[in-house]
Amino acid sequence: MLGLRKGEALGLIWEAVFEDTEEIDLAWQLQRVWGALTHKPQLKADGSTDTLPLPPICLTALQIARRTQVQARRDDVHPRVAMQILRHSRIALTMEIYTQVRDEVTRAALKRLSDWLVDAVDPSASLGWYPAMP
Repeated sequence: MLGLRKGEALGLIWEAVFEDTEEIDLAWQLQRVWGALTHKPQLKADGSTDTLPLPPICLTALQIARRTQVQARRDDVHPRVAMQILRHSRIALTMEIYTQVRDEVTRAALKRLSDWLVDAVDPSASLGWYPAMP
């Protein structure tokens, strides 16, 4: 509807969606460089318009996508499920754009790793942060 290039649409970030003025800023694009996805701060062709008006139907679609993304992060939706809902062809795209690890998840993983290491060194040691010394 807006005539965006694929890289412009995939490179769009929420900070570039201006709901109050119903515009989007196309200063970023997503490109594949040497097999890796790269988020680049430039447009493909000189003279391209950086800011475009956002029709109400597009704004509504983006608002729905944002709510879905926020809910998925809050509910810890499995990335494969998010990939299917978002209709991504590759899990790498979903993982690069939509995943964040919350602090409490990181702490819980570190605690499990620590407990495992303690048990590996000395199974009779208490489950503290440091293994018992022989």
